[in-house]
Amino acid sequence: MKTLVAALTPALALACASTAPSRELVSARSAYEDARLSAAAQHTPDRLLEAKQALDRAEMAHQDDPGSFDERNLAYIATRRSELAVVYGSFEADRRDRETAESVYKAKQEQTQIIVPKASAAPPAPSGSPSR
Repeated sequence: MKTLVAALTPALALACASTAPSRELVSARSAYEDARLSAAAQHTPDRLLEAKQALDRAEMAHQDDPGSFDERNLAYIATRRSELAVVYGSFEADRRDRETAESVYKAKQEQTQIIVPKASAAPPAPSGSPSR
């Protein structure tokens, strides 16, 4: 009986153990987490959703066939989608910052023009001056 239990214990351990994710899937998870914490979450949630959906497909491929070509391929795509989400999020944040800065600049320009008269408007010549 002891020999049967000793023989079955490693077999049961191997049957219950899950296969580690591929290096690509680990990278995809990390890239998605970076994207989730970046400006993409606020400025381009649609791109972040695409990245999440791509990661979910890679996770499903891992569950179906750990270490397979499909898992690695889908994980690679998920990584790139996450990276694109970060780039698009940063781009959108920068675009909004630029628009805000331009608005503030124009408002300050208009305010300055109201306070300081333009140099082209010369004061009129005094009347009654001797003429030659």
